[in-house]
Parts: sequence; C-alpha cells; structure tokens
Amino acid sequence: MAFRSFFQAPDRLRTDLSHEDIVDVIHADENRIWVDVTLNSNTAEWITLGQELGLHPLTLEDTLNSDSRIKVEEYEGFLFVVVRDAEFALDTPEPYDFESYNLYLFIGPHFLISVHGRRSEAVETVIKRLEVAPELIDRGTDYIAYQILDALVDSYFPLLDKIDEFVDELESGVF
Repeated sequence: MAFRSFFQAPDRLRTDLSHEDIVDVIHADENRIWVDVTLNSNTAEWITLGQELGLHPLTLEDTLNSDSRIKVEEYEGFLFVVVRDAEFALDTPEPYDFESYNLYLFIGPHFLISVHGRRSEAVETVIKRLEVAPELIDRGTDYIAYQILDALVDSYFPLLDKIDEFVDELESGVF
C-alpha cells in the first residue's frame, strides 16, 4: 500500500497498518492515527478508503481536483482543510518558475488524513519529527495537523527570500 500510517498503539508507535487496520482504528474512534496519502497510482485505493471511512463524497472529489480552492469546511465528524504547498519548479530552465499544489487535511477527533498529489516537504518534516519523538502524537491529531501547517508556512520563507533576491537583481539591472 502506498499509504503511510502512524498509529498510537498502547506500547509503541506503529507504522505498518494495513488498509483494513486503518479502517478499524478510525471506526473505533479511540486511539490517535495519522494516515498520509500520496496520490499517484493509488487513487482508486484512496477513494475506496475514503468511502469506507464515511468521508463526504465532495471532499473525496476535491482531493482529485488539483484546482480545488483553499478552504476549511466542517463536516459531520471532521474538518476538511485545503491549503497550497509551493516551491520553485526545478525542471524548467527559468530559475524563478514557481509551482504550487494542494495539500488536503481531514482532521477528526482521533484521526488525521493528509492527502497530496506529490511529495510534500511539510509532511516529510513532520514525519521526521514523529520518528524522532513518537510521543508527539500523544498531543492529538489536531496538533499533528498544526505541525504540518506550521511547516508549510515555514517553507514559504525561503521562497520569499529567493524572490526578494530576484527583485534585487532586477532592480540592480534597471539602475
């Protein structure tokens, strides 16, 4: 399975949950779990999981639409958050080509599901923190969601610095 899971088991942080285990844990609504989904070849599996979890069909549809707007919507049992991740496009000859993409968060009382179409540095940052300090999940899945959003905002600053350098270069060239 292309999903990564982080489950607060009684004795340790488990990262090896199967599709069925993920569904059982979330439906049990007792322990904290974070499921990270990278949409690539596993779109059908993601939709199946989302349906089994009872996620609203419009939210599932949004995760498949890269043009979904940034938003926060409240549904029964969870918040649905859409934010934009951004980076410079490294595969183009222009040094300041910019690209952005959506990061989706389903935040429930005991679960967090993050969905993205490509690798997210913000998610990777939080995964590294969780690997070093698994007790972070004890603070709640809303705290993990906050950590992802915080890492996302922090990732904007180097982009802004680079844009500032570019503007300074243009300004110097003009004068």
